[in-house]
Amino acid sequence: MSRRTSSSSVDSFRTANSESPSGGHPNSYLTESEKLKQEKKKILQVPPPQPQKVKVISQKTSSASAKNDDKPFKSVPLKKGTTEKVFVSFCESPSKFWCNLETFSSDLDNLMEQLAEYYNIEEVPLKAEDMEINQPCCALFSEDNNWYRGKILEVGPKSALVYFVDYGNKESVPLSKIQVLQSKFLELPAQAFECCMAQLVPQGLVWEPGATHLLNGTTEEKSVLLWIHGQNSKGIYLVDI
Repeated sequence: MSRRTSSSSVDSFRTANSESPSGGHPNSYLTESEKLKQEKKKILQVPPPQPQKVKVISQKTSSASAKNDDKPFKSVPLKKGTTEKVFVSFCESPSKFWCNLETFSSDLDNLMEQLAEYYNIEEVPLKAEDMEINQPCCALFSEDNNWYRGKILEVGPKSALVYFVDYGNKESVPLSKIQVLQSKFLELPAQAFECCMAQLVPQGLVWEPGATHLLNGTTEEKSVLLWIHGQNSKGIYLVDI
């Protein structure tokens, strides 16, 4: 018996196909909410973008950065428990004075001659906008009109406070009298080192002027023996003379 499809079945089949979009894609029969769910699922399945590797380029430190170093000058070699021959170069009180090692006297004299020869001829001005705290410099001292190595402590509109590293004193120097310190003049260690008498204290809050005069008179223009006990937390040497 042959199988035949009735006309009503054929018509119903045609009707169903005519109502569906061409191609018969499964999404053709999904509701709008179901379609949105599938789209959201596709988005969630997409892997997140991988972070790009950033190539770090190393930068060499320029020689100019040395001017910002807190300790641009080398220090003189001193050891705890030793005795040294020194000159007292500057004194504020028995608790605050500066010394130079006698062994470096000739080196310091030679340096002073070199500074005079160079800066009395050459002009290498250090501009105010280039000045920084703790920056080494060469400054003209007003009392003897000589050039000395220094370190800038403060900068004002017309002058700068300079600490003279080889003697321990300070002075406000006009900006026009401050020059760039050439690197060749950094070789010799800073000669002045700060000291405090280890066994002496003032009777009151401050030292009497007579005590300072006595220390100056005892040490002026002559070498003395300095016993080094050590250093305090500020790096000041505790000593006896």
